[in-house]
Amino acid sequence: MIRRCRQEYPVRLMCRCLNVSASGYYAWQDRQPSSRSLDNDRLLERIRSIHEDSQGVIGAPRMHEDLSAEGETVSLNRIARLMASNGAADETVVSLNSDAMLNPAAYIPPQCYTQTRDDSGAFAGKSSNPCFACHNMGKEPNYTNDADLQLTYAMPAFAQKNNWSNLFIDRRPEIAGIADEKILNYVRQDNYHETDGQVVLQRVLNAPLPAGWDANGDGKWNGYIPDAYFNFDGIGFDHAPDGSYTGWRAFAYAPFLGTFWPTNGSTDDVLIRLAPAFREKIDGTFDLTTYTVNLAIVQAMIQRQNVPIAAVDERIFGVDLNKDGQIDTATQITYDWAPTEGRNMQYVGLAGEQLAQGQVHIAAGLYPEGTEFIHTVRYLDPVGGEVGIGMSARMKEVRYAAKRGWNNFAQLKSYADGEVLEDMRFPDRLRRFVGNIETGLQNGTGWTYSAFIEDKQGDLRPQSKEELYACMGCHSALGVS
Repeated sequence: MIRRCRQEYPVRLMCRCLNVSASGYYAWQDRQPSSRSLDNDRLLERIRSIHEDSQGVIGAPRMHEDLSAEGETVSLNRIARLMASNGAADETVVSLNSDAMLNPAAYIPPQCYTQTRDDSGAFAGKSSNPCFACHNMGKEPNYTNDADLQLTYAMPAFAQKNNWSNLFIDRRPEIAGIADEKILNYVRQDNYHETDGQVVLQRVLNAPLPAGWDANGDGKWNGYIPDAYFNFDGIGFDHAPDGSYTGWRAFAYAPFLGTFWPTNGSTDDVLIRLAPAFREKIDGTFDLTTYTVNLAIVQAMIQRQNVPIAAVDERIFGVDLNKDGQIDTATQITYDWAPTEGRNMQYVGLAGEQLAQGQVHIAAGLYPEGTEFIHTVRYLDPVGGEVGIGMSARMKEVRYAAKRGWNNFAQLKSYADGEVLEDMRFPDRLRRFVGNIETGLQNGTGWTYSAFIEDKQGDLRPQSKEELYACMGCHSALGVS
């Protein structure tokens, strides 16, 4: 951080703010390579030799075996990092349940290496600013303010080299050799559902797990098992094959800038599901009206504005939903939340009871505990007609997020401040996320993320830890989110 900001602020002032000595900073700048760095250079020379002897096909696990046989005491993860950062990596290096990663900085997406200045063409000499899509001034209770990253590549030393080497391959000739009909047939195959409408991954994950999927070795899948059927009624609620509600609801979704737009070759959808208490009356039975009202209340809290609803009798809940001072009929959820001034919002049904007991929480800009999201990434399907370009039946990815814990405004502020301090004290330290491919990775603010991705055969499999890291960059410590 000091090195990055030394043109804007005096070095000694920043050192005082960070409680470090200026002499220590200058000594660090002039420091000779550490013994660890020298040992890495020695290892890398041997790795390159073995890699060349194998004609470039050997991966980190085999490299680890060969080096161990030579008497080296070195971890698989260290070998994978050295291979990834020096062009000696093979795509078969890491197994699904391994903690080893080819790119330990995978949380920094390839978009972060976008060239911002055109050297030729109609826009030669002009600059663009795609960085603003992610790096901005946060809106409370997101206290991350990283707009300064629009102006500089402030990355840890390891990440200052673009490690997304798979993106450097020009696949256009290979793609041009595939017939359009073959592509259309492929993307129109459903890899999510069985022929009877059930979900393929339910069968796979409830059976003995395939090799490499069992992160903790207990023989069973301990993570999320997809239970959305994408069988929606006229108001977006999902139904299981037996007609019952799954709790999932589709909603209008604006894709994030520069990601899942048709112009980039993908499209997607998003579903939300609130915890069971939000779908139930006080007696614990499912009630669609209760659920619909609670969804609207959550929407009002997130958007911080009034939300129209179908007419509902407030006497059912004993709650003044439109805040007109009367318990009668409401056609909107009125947003009016200022707890320090005695103005509060509340849920209805069993969730309202749990809110009163402190079991769930409510606050502007925050989803309640137990909220879940499913985000599927699809190919494009030129179906024609009024739709034009639609979503394919085949899924590239099925992403899942769940809010497992609650952080109030003060805790979120502390988290953001901690991230700043970490960056200032250890600018070259790579981020780490707790979790595994089954239970998902934690983002530090109460959310857990896991996912499934299409394999070479077109079937959905759990994402590896490194693949999950690629999700975490956008779902933690960004000003925009």
